Amino acid sequence: MLPNLVKQLRALPHEPGVYIFKTNETEMLYIGKAKDLNNRCSSYISPKPDDLKGITLASSATHFEFIPTSTELAALLLEAELIQHHRPPLNVLLKDGQPFLFFLITNEDLPRLLITRSKKQKGQYFGPFIEKGQIRSLHAFLLKTFRLETCTRKMPNGCLRYHMGICAGTCLPTFDLAGYKQRLGIIKKLLSRGSHDVLEEIDSLVEHHNEKMEFEISKKLVEAKHNLENFLANRSSVLDLNNSIDQFTSRHLWIAHKNHIFLLDEKKLKFTTRYSFITEPDEPIDTYLVTYYQQYQPPREIILSHEPDNVELLKNFLATRWQLKTPVMITATVGAHLEHIMRLAHLHVESKELMTQSSAKELQEFLNLAQPPHTIDCFDISHTQGHNIVGSCVRFVDGAPDKSGCRKFIIQSLQNQNDYAALQETVSRRYHSAEELPDLVLIDGGKGQLSAVNAVFDAVQTASIAKREERIFASTLPPEGKLVNKRSKAGITLMAIRDYAHHFAISFHRERSSLKK
Repeated sequence: MLPNLVKQLRALPHEPGVYIFKTNETEMLYIGKAKDLNNRCSSYISPKPDDLKGITLASSATHFEFIPTSTELAALLLEAELIQHHRPPLNVLLKDGQPFLFFLITNEDLPRLLITRSKKQKGQYFGPFIEKGQIRSLHAFLLKTFRLETCTRKMPNGCLRYHMGICAGTCLPTFDLAGYKQRLGIIKKLLSRGSHDVLEEIDSLVEHHNEKMEFEISKKLVEAKHNLENFLANRSSVLDLNNSIDQFTSRHLWIAHKNHIFLLDEKKLKFTTRYSFITEPDEPIDTYLVTYYQQYQPPREIILSHEPDNVELLKNFLATRWQLKTPVMITATVGAHLEHIMRLAHLHVESKELMTQSSAKELQEFLNLAQPPHTIDCFDISHTQGHNIVGSCVRFVDGAPDKSGCRKFIIQSLQNQNDYAALQETVSRRYHSAEELPDLVLIDGGKGQLSAVNAVFDAVQTASIAKREERIFASTLPPEGKLVNKRSKAGITLMAIRDYAHHFAISFHRERSSLKK
């Protein structure tokens, strides 16, 4: 860690607050909160060998800032807002997929009604909703009923879809933007307040337009109201405000088992989220709950298989963050009626561990290794006819990519193309101590690339995989190498890691090339 950062961390006050590590003056790397800034941040000065986040901060951070707060709750709330706004890379915990959808009304001159899985675009979001089929059906219904579909054409008499009653008329020179936004305003109230308020809103708008003798507009609003009522009669739950995650999971059950923590959808008996904290052995499990509920509204009750550090703090955070009138019930006791769910979680972990062990064991046998490789680093080089040469390293832990272990390198020692020398520079710059070494180093290439890497160090087992024949070379294999079985676990794993590294290198190369244009 840079001396100036160490000096800053040691001089922090013993009070609550939020701290920010940056890679430069503007790019945030990690945002955290602390009950005691000095105690918490001092741990980053000399991180433990298995603390990958701490090691990454120590090696990558160049700037540091902190914001003191009056209470730990204030720090928790400020951290949530900053993470949601900036989304630093090291604040993204490992999560299996995005199971929810949001409605989005975009922040544009001509706003649009969209459905999305993430909150990357500027606008007003509604949700999250868990019933994807119903939400997509509702979206199509709203676009058609309230004529919210837009087009990019400009035609004096309007496009065909306009005359079919589908397009909003944005193709017309006389497009009624005010009327369009009025209809979109009805949708906002529908999604934020529920169907009852919206039906009353439509009635008042009909009366308003009748008074102004705008009977054509009134007629269309009445038709929209009738269509909406029919839709609601058939799908009564779709527009209920509780039709978000908390309706379908009136209770969230968080289960910690070994090095995983699960969020269980109790009604569906389905694991919707799985966090892995292999890389954060000392991180309180409460951190994962806070991270999740920064984005998703909590249910009425949360049941934990572990004791949280501070129940009241967690309750206050949820109530303040989501402006809840009734506090969330949080208990750390799993009753007898939930023991079967606990067993289900344990079986879930055990089955995944068996699959991981099986894959690692097959790799060991295929490559004739002394031990099963659980950590694999793969290197690749990318350039354009010898120019703009870059190197990359991706890390996989138990078959899954570990983003905190990935690295990008701008080749500094070469002016002309030399893949072997570029590989040697990349590998030599990647590792600074024996603790950083993986179980296996994989190279995208053939015998030549493997020899180049072996010339740099011999402290770890190495192998290379040639793409044309899908043939792998290693010191533990015959000189002619060994063809990869594309249907075996070992073959699928090796090719997937190689392809991931190749894509990672090409993406970085394109990024660098675009900056120089």
